[in-house]
Amino acid sequence: MAVQNNPPDDRFALVVEVYLHTKALILDAEEFDVGFRSFLQPKLELVNALEHIMRIEARKLRILESGRKDEPPADGVSGYTQGNVDKALGHVYRAFFDTADWFAIRIREKIQQGMSGYSHVCISTVAPEYYRVIRPKLEQAAKDIAAIRKNKDVSGDDILEEVERYTEVLRELREYSDGIDRMIPSLQEYQEKEAGAEKKEWQEKVYFVLVGAGLATLGALLLKLL
Repeated sequence: MAVQNNPPDDRFALVVEVYLHTKALILDAEEFDVGFRSFLQPKLELVNALEHIMRIEARKLRILESGRKDEPPADGVSGYTQGNVDKALGHVYRAFFDTADWFAIRIREKIQQGMSGYSHVCISTVAPEYYRVIRPKLEQAAKDIAAIRKNKDVSGDDILEEVERYTEVLRELREYSDGIDRMIPSLQEYQEKEAGAEKKEWQEKVYFVLVGAGLATLGALLLKLL
């Protein structure tokens, strides 16, 4: 259930929930592709978010003074606290989208690479669900991602809804990718058999051409001898 955009506790709860989604996505992305470990931007955003949280806690513990008079109002929420919560949310929000965007690109690239090199006949015969189900779903996922990216707004009231929706789209993409991985051995086997059959057919044609040419030559020689 989405957290309403109300300061400060709900806003801080939103920081935590977006962080947890981001952390889970980072771990999934690292498992999917070791190259993600060299993509530092999301982790830097999380470090920056932690910096703002530590400032809030340091202020509460009177370890850090803001350097200005910023007495809490009657509800106990200072502008300093609220400002840092909002900045922390901005950082975890960017960390999530940086991770999600990278992950979406890599999953779709892997799917495309996995299916390249196989003929239409091969795919239609071995994995007919690819054209009937998976490919339309991939096209719809691309549209969904474009819509999410277009509407993303850290100042909006539906931040968690956006994050959860993007997470669900990525989960579906990952399932399609895993399904295609399971198809690859059967696709390879069919393609090898198909290539073997074509090679045999070509060899038979060459054989009959050579035999025919040989017989024609032999016939001409016999005619000369007669």
